[in-house]
Amino acid sequence: IFFMKFIRNTAKKILQLFAAPKSYIGNSKLNKLGLQENRINRFLMRQKKNESYSNPKFSKDEKILDRDGLLIISNFFSDKIFVKIKEEIKAFKASEGLLDFPNKQGFGVDWKAGNPSAIMCPTIHKYFRSNNRIHELVRHTTNRKVKFLPYVSYEHLTLPLNQNDNKDPNRVLHADRYYPTIKAVLYLDDVTEANGPFYYSRGSHHLDKQRIEFETKSSYFQALLKEGKTSQVPENWIKNNRIHPPADLYSNYKSTPIIGKANTLAVINTCGFHNRGEMQPQNSREAIRLVFHYVYSPSFIQSLFNLFKLSPGRWLN
Repeated sequence: IFFMKFIRNTAKKILQLFAAPKSYIGNSKLNKLGLQENRINRFLMRQKKNESYSNPKFSKDEKILDRDGLLIISNFFSDKIFVKIKEEIKAFKASEGLLDFPNKQGFGVDWKAGNPSAIMCPTIHKYFRSNNRIHELVRHTTNRKVKFLPYVSYEHLTLPLNQNDNKDPNRVLHADRYYPTIKAVLYLDDVTEANGPFYYSRGSHHLDKQRIEFETKSSYFQALLKEGKTSQVPENWIKNNRIHPPADLYSNYKSTPIIGKANTLAVINTCGFHNRGEMQPQNSREAIRLVFHYVYSPSFIQSLFNLFKLSPGRWLN
């Protein structure tokens, strides 16, 4: 068992060398000295040197995404295509590919999740995974072309009658990365405030002085958590064992629910602050999503993984 854990941890560390940059790296001493601020400044310098990409066809989408960090598109697919997507998901849910996680990690919510294949779900892979509009918005936001297709993830969340939804770290306001990166989520059913909707803080994706200050402090506190020095982290900076922006210091980072009907697409810059809302008992929701962190992995590494039939969209996020 020890040997298998060693192999698994070693493999993770090797992957991290080639994958998209993590939200923070290093120990508490390095982060206290400003490692995270240095990472952000180097990123901003590289961004200034490169001409930003824009597609006139999607200029309205780009403006909203640039301003808010979030783009909501109702009725994204035609009724015909969306019905086909729902039929494919129904078949996938009846297959062995769907994994069941009752009371996932002891947080109360039951999860069903999996990765629908192109063979079982061709419509999803043709119209969602390979969607040019989504890919172009990713390229605009990240300034990186989508050379290899993302990995499709399905998730279905349910809160049983006798459970409450207050332990999950994803309920806590957070940002995935310190640089612009995209997740695209397609609602498969109606999302309301009762079924744990995605919450987002519009405009919080901008790397301004306040955000850099937060990153500098939070990276230090996250390193302390990892080192088991929780007592050294200020109480107002930690919730559900996760670092978050204290409301009294960062009141402008307040998030609001992103509700919508089935067939709504949310294109999200997860450099911005977000969290999952509280799900009420006997409620559920389901969605499919694409994550594009991997576009920041070096191009030759993506090509190498693809050559060996290893999806960059799965392994390099």
